[in-house]
Amino acid sequence: MFVPNPRGPISTQVSELIKGSVLSESPIAPGPDRDVVEDEDVQIALFMIYELHYHGFDDAMPEAEWDPAIFSIRTRLERVFLLNVKDRVPTSALPSPAGLAEHLFAMVDEDGPSLSRYLARNATRRQFQEFAVHRSAYQSKEADPYT
Repeated sequence: MFVPNPRGPISTQVSELIKGSVLSESPIAPGPDRDVVEDEDVQIALFMIYELHYHGFDDAMPEAEWDPAIFSIRTRLERVFLLNVKDRVPTSALPSPAGLAEHLFAMVDEDGPSLSRYLARNATRRQFQEFAVHRSAYQSKEADPYT
């Protein structure tokens, strides 16, 4: 797999770093007021950085995985992303820290619809294919750190 096409200035800089181009003096990063949750430039940049630790890219420099400039950009992007996610989640709906464990156990104990039962009994061929496509990508990423 090759480094994906950039979607803006941040992913362009990450792409150039991964491929071995020269880094500008200061890494580009979004300001804290920018909504990055649905920002394709930020999301593809984060994907490229994270992918270096999994399969990597055929056109990446071998040392890119541990490049300090890439870590700097990743840290900045993750901070802004976390702030954006926290802004979107209503904290009033969350249980108190003391009741969090009980809340999580109660969620697990609830009987919800069974995905495997639905796939076996009701899913169309197209739905099963869609499930298999997403599951195979998940399995690939999930198993990598352990192998």
